[in-house]
Amino acid sequence: AQARSVASMDDMLYCGGQGFVGILTFDSLSTQTEWIDCTPQIQAKSGPFEDVWRMFVPPPHQRETAKELSAVFSCRQFGGALDSEGNYTEWLKGPIRNAAEWSGGIAFQTADFIHLFDWSGALVSKTPITFDWKMEGIIRTNDKQLLILTHQSGLWEYNGFQWQSMAGDLDLHLKMTGVNCLEARKDHWLIGTTGGGIVSTIDFRTFRTLYTIDSDLTSNSVLDMKTDASGNIWVGLEGGVDVLKYNWPHRTPIGLEKLQEPGYSSLHLANG
Repeated sequence: AQARSVASMDDMLYCGGQGFVGILTFDSLSTQTEWIDCTPQIQAKSGPFEDVWRMFVPPPHQRETAKELSAVFSCRQFGGALDSEGNYTEWLKGPIRNAAEWSGGIAFQTADFIHLFDWSGALVSKTPITFDWKMEGIIRTNDKQLLILTHQSGLWEYNGFQWQSMAGDLDLHLKMTGVNCLEARKDHWLIGTTGGGIVSTIDFRTFRTLYTIDSDLTSNSVLDMKTDASGNIWVGLEGGVDVLKYNWPHRTPIGLEKLQEPGYSSLHLANG
C-alpha cells in the first residue's frame, strides 16, 4: 500500500494511505521505532475506506485546545481524529470532497456544506455551498464570513448570506494557474499553485510571484507547504521537496562567542 499523507508531532509520525492509517513512534533514547496500525478499529467504527489523502496535527499554540487528540485525517468516506495511543473518534460522515486547515481547526467540504471543526472536534459552523468547486484553502474572517481558495475556480467569499466571486488580479491569476495549498505567515499568505509556483498576497486581491522554476524551485507544481518550528517553510512539489530558509539556525564559530564588533568571515582551502 502507498502512503498518501503524513503529519508529525513530537516523536510520532501519523501516516495515511491506500486503505490504512497508522502511527510510527520513535524513541530518541533507544532509537527504536514501533508501528501502531489503527486501521482495524477505524474500520470497525466507520466502515471500509479508500485513500486517506489529508492528515493534520494541531499547531503548538493550539495543542491544549485539542486535548487528547493528536491528528485529524480525511478520506472520501469520513473524517476523524486519533490520539497519541491510536484511539479513533469519527467526526463527520462523507462523502467528503476535500479538507483544509483553518486558523481554529479543520474544515471539511461535502457536497452541500463547508463544515468547520475546532481542534477538539466540536462543530463550529456549517455553511451551505451553492457552486460546484473544490476547496483548497479557507480563511474565516469572522463568525459568519469565509474566504475560500478553490482548485480551479478562483476566490469565493461568503458574506453570511450568499457566495460571491472575489474578482481581482489574484482571482484571475489563480483561475489560470490553479490552487493546491495555502500557508499563513505573520503578515501575508503564501499560495501554492498547480502550475505557477508560489505567490504571496496581503489582501487576496493583489499578489507577487515569489518562487518558480526560474528562481530555482524544483517544480512549478506546489502540492503542500508547512512552516517548521524555526520559521522555515518546507515545500512539497511534483518532483521533490524544497526548503525556503526564512530563519535558518544561526551558528557562532568556536572562539568567536565574545566578539562584539560587526564584520564578516570567509573560509579558504589550504591550497588557497
